[in-house]
Amino acid sequence: MLAKLQYIQPFCVSPKGLTLIDTPGLGGLFKSHAEILWRYAPVADAVFFVLDSVEAVASRPEMDALERLRKMTPLLFFVQTKTDLSPQEQWREWQTRNLGILAETLQVPQETLRYFPLSAKLKQQAADKRQSTELLRDSGYEALLHFIQTDLMAFKDAYLASQLVTALAAEVKSAQPARHPAMAGLDRQDPGGFKRPRSRRAHRTQRLSAVERVDVSRDQG
Repeated sequence: MLAKLQYIQPFCVSPKGLTLIDTPGLGGLFKSHAEILWRYAPVADAVFFVLDSVEAVASRPEMDALERLRKMTPLLFFVQTKTDLSPQEQWREWQTRNLGILAETLQVPQETLRYFPLSAKLKQQAADKRQSTELLRDSGYEALLHFIQTDLMAFKDAYLASQLVTALAAEVKSAQPARHPAMAGLDRQDPGGFKRPRSRRAHRTQRLSAVERVDVSRDQG
């Protein structure tokens, strides 16, 4: 019985420093498939969330999973596959509905979502015809590959930089010396308390002045 099948193929369009991992979907037949997804997701810098053009629009369980993924990374992008298996009017309508559902779930404007409708069939035809530019564009892969090779790495760098700034700020804050409790107590006291020594000195001066006045009076008498 085959327990595991691993297929490795170089991905020539992947930028240096980027590794793409294809995990099983949420609707798999086996519980272990979902476990694989949640094992890799926490260590991913970004996630491509795959939706369908044939079976159904984005479902409630998928959105529950999306909300869970958002807690792991803010870099969430979306692909809608199998556009060649349904009429153009249908998959475009599903795209519109999916964008509305995603925007509501993530509480963001639709125009900020990176969403890529894809046709693997058209992409294959483009390859068979020696990289037909028109077919590659119609397949949706041209836009996706451009995003992966340019914008995705910029998103990743910006995200890692923000994480570094947050971590450094926390380190600086924790490195600041704690104030002694006695100093905190003085802060809570009446500021006049710091003037007490001066007040006593003034009181002694007043007493001396009174003695001097008494001596002067005696001399005059």
